[in-house]
Amino acid sequence: MNQRSPTAPAQIHIARLFDGEHWQHHVRLHWADGRITAMQANQPLPTDGTPVVAAPGLASPGLVDIQVNGGGGVMFNDAPNGEGALRITQAHAGAGTTSLLLTLITDTRSKLATAQQAAHAALAARMPGAAGVHLEGPFLQLQRKGIHRAEHITAITDADVDAIATQAAGLPCLVTLAPECVAVAQIRRLSDAGVRVFAGHTEASHDVLQRAIDEGGLCGVTHLFNAMSQLGPREAGVVGAALLRPALWAGIVLDGHHVSVPSAQIAWRMRGREQMVLVSDAMATAGTAQTSFELQGQTIHVRNGRCEDDAGTLAGAAICLSDAVRIGVQGYGLALDDALYSATAAPARLMGLAPNVGLLQPGAQADLVLWDEGLSVQAVLQRGQWVRPLPNPVV
Repeated sequence: MNQRSPTAPAQIHIARLFDGEHWQHHVRLHWADGRITAMQANQPLPTDGTPVVAAPGLASPGLVDIQVNGGGGVMFNDAPNGEGALRITQAHAGAGTTSLLLTLITDTRSKLATAQQAAHAALAARMPGAAGVHLEGPFLQLQRKGIHRAEHITAITDADVDAIATQAAGLPCLVTLAPECVAVAQIRRLSDAGVRVFAGHTEASHDVLQRAIDEGGLCGVTHLFNAMSQLGPREAGVVGAALLRPALWAGIVLDGHHVSVPSAQIAWRMRGREQMVLVSDAMATAGTAQTSFELQGQTIHVRNGRCEDDAGTLAGAAICLSDAVRIGVQGYGLALDDALYSATAAPARLMGLAPNVGLLQPGAQADLVLWDEGLSVQAVLQRGQWVRPLPNPVV
């Protein structure tokens, strides 16, 4: 499904296209050398016999996922190297995710360094799909650890901060930490180095989070509503801060298990779409038919679409980002353009990848997803090559 086609057409006619920000209709899209060279809207199909592939359904930019723990049967924690990165990126490319952050969940300090080095190597090799790294832990609140291993959760040191900041040079990097466990000056050091710092697995009070934002440059929250202090009668918590400050980026997992429908609707209604980011939180089973996998010595089961350990604790998600788009629209009531925006332009802007990815416009990377009307992925173009060709192109 995700084998690259050497005979990809260099143009396609799309009846309905979301370019990352707006809808366009009857678009002729051209590309060469992995880049979009021209886009013309309101173009009729040629009647002079000129061959052009007409795509049914609708199109969007390739999806951008900032939280991908695994795929293709492998966890990045178990294979923070070129082979692991390739298996993960290929598994997600076939499902429409053409750019992603390789995500390392809480592990040893040496594994942190290895993960950043592997991401650097993937980018240097121009590995399709590899866009950076997300370090989710280990500087977390033990009380909010979720599935993360308690023995690896640790206090951050200035040496840790310097090591992460140094290795983040030239590398899109996101770090999830608990701001109550990290000094504001340390958060500021990471932010000043270009690292996007998110709060997650945290029991921070509203005031602590506000200070981390205002003085440290913390810019977002990881999997909104999950593993964080909640909105209550006398303490607004991280959730309250995220709802009150729409300029704060908010990753959210819409898989039907992590967030209730009313909670998601409240978030979009209060915040608007601009800084909302759909994430998959995908685990090793993504892109496979597997129903279980190993996570740092624990067996994780996929039961009724839910990843969980033997005790029933949520352990990431069993979806790809295209599933989150479909579930977001069909299960949560999101407008289609809001769901697509939150899976393309928004995460690309967050990580400084736009306008190269996340948008369809001349000069951007030729990454494209073709969907049917039921929002199932029909075809995927990545860097100008079909990793999932159109099943029945009309010429």
